[in-house]
Amino acid sequence: MRTPLALIVPLALVAACSSGSGGNRQSLEATSAPTTSASSAAPAPTSSDVPNTATTKAPAAAATTARTSGTTTSTAAVAPLSTKAPGTTAPSKATAAGDYTYTSSGTVTIGTSPQDAKGSQTLTISPLKNGIQHSTIHSDSTGDTEEDIVVRDTGSYAASLKLTSPAFTKEFRPATPVLLMPDPAAVGKSWSWAVTSTDGATHATGTNKLIRKETLTIGGKKIPTVVLQTHLVLTGDVSYDAQLTTWWAPDYRLPVKTHTVGKGMYSGIPFKTDITAVMTSVKPH
Repeated sequence: MRTPLALIVPLALVAACSSGSGGNRQSLEATSAPTTSASSAAPAPTSSDVPNTATTKAPAAAATTARTSGTTTSTAAVAPLSTKAPGTTAPSKATAAGDYTYTSSGTVTIGTSPQDAKGSQTLTISPLKNGIQHSTIHSDSTGDTEEDIVVRDTGSYAASLKLTSPAFTKEFRPATPVLLMPDPAAVGKSWSWAVTSTDGATHATGTNKLIRKETLTIGGKKIPTVVLQTHLVLTGDVSYDAQLTTWWAPDYRLPVKTHTVGKGMYSGIPFKTDITAVMTSVKPH
């Protein structure tokens, strides 16, 4: 199993905080808020034959102060990027650099208003550098998702995640990179992780299990996959509880299909997501 760049987790987070695609996109912040709000409970711990990743929070960064024309502004420094993942760097397990395209379908419901999630996203993966691959998922409707993935012979680990959506921008930089996919990725393996955003306002937990093997047709080609089931829970300023299914293609080190079903609350506004994304081709362009 090779590095699982751009798994559905960041896509789901972006979907949770924006409204889908098309010219009728509705921002959560622009919707009138109901009088009550809901929160999601954290999932129960799971046993695993893969060591669980400890709960991590980005270290506090020193603030910087700038003075321009008599005006003083303060900006918090970005937390340093940690690459302290288990194992050794494995260049042979990097994903092929280039651009990939996904088509999406389904609905995002804001309040009581369902919206069509039909659209496309472009995944851009950089070449491996210093044991890290950087990826960006771009969508004209839901914004950008950026990840730094540490590539190891023991698996692939998320060192950073930045979400930019119409509703807000969030960044996660765990003190220790969290496990995304173990190597080998054998059916039956399970693991969990927990992270906190750099502003301390959003907490995310994921419990993961590889549940079966399945062959899909992608771009007219039969692609063997292993299916990853993830229970994602966000608490804090964003509440979200979702089941994420990812069809991961070991031969290409890519998620070729994803399905996300979830519900939550942001700024007092309830929302639901039911989105499927399918890669059009496993060859970069």
